[in-house]
Amino acid sequence: MRGGLLVLFTVVLVGCSAVPPAMQRIHSAERLASAHGWHPATLDTDSFEIRAFVQDHPAPEKRLTVYIEGDGLAWETLTKISEDPTPTQLMGLKLALNHPDGNAAYLARPCQFVKDLNPRCRPPVWTGGRFSSDVVQSMNEATSELKAIYGASQIELVGYSGGGAIAALVAAQRTDVVRLITIAGTLDHKVWTEYHNVTPLHGSLNPADFWQALRQVPQVHLVGGSDTSVPKAVVESYLSRFPPGQRPPLEVIHDFDHLCCWDRDWRQLYPRMAD
Repeated sequence: MRGGLLVLFTVVLVGCSAVPPAMQRIHSAERLASAHGWHPATLDTDSFEIRAFVQDHPAPEKRLTVYIEGDGLAWETLTKISEDPTPTQLMGLKLALNHPDGNAAYLARPCQFVKDLNPRCRPPVWTGGRFSSDVVQSMNEATSELKAIYGASQIELVGYSGGGAIAALVAAQRTDVVRLITIAGTLDHKVWTEYHNVTPLHGSLNPADFWQALRQVPQVHLVGGSDTSVPKAVVESYLSRFPPGQRPPLEVIHDFDHLCCWDRDWRQLYPRMAD
């Protein structure tokens, strides 16, 4: 199991040596968003406060693309659960800020950026229960709030890593999702935990179990060919649930891994998935 813990630690803290304090991570996100003409918003849901970043001056458009962050800093050290899951890499936010055209918004996961606002923010929310029914419902409600803020009628969901699982689970509950895009998405977390030999996410819903509700949702899934954190086998297991001939497309970007180089090349990658 120690080997499994080491892998999980690597998955969560890819490329990190010293972890910045939570307030520093929050300020980094705010500065990054502000530099692109975005500002923070806090969305109230029944279970959690959700941090969003939204465009300062969105144009009137019927479609809104919502980017959902990854799992963030779930573990602080090899054996210590993080006290605050606010992400260090901000990959979901960087992808949102590089959205090439149209209205976009960003959703953090429950307790990221706003841990102190909700007494329900306890470690199970960002560990074994990271895809729990309460978490998914909260993200669904937050998506509806963003839809109202932007005056949109259609939603496109883009999820990175664990955010891909959330995006799929949210899409399974809605009728207004015109496209689901996942990037290195943990779309079958049972396969993912088995691959890394770590504790199963017993408190979480599994996107692969909701394939029937997702059959009518247009979707595209991307994975890095060099990604050892979420290898393509995880996404392939999800896709295998769909009947032959109805399986959503999977695109493997061979020289990418879990972090490199999604945000750098997103303005070129996203148009390739146009309707």
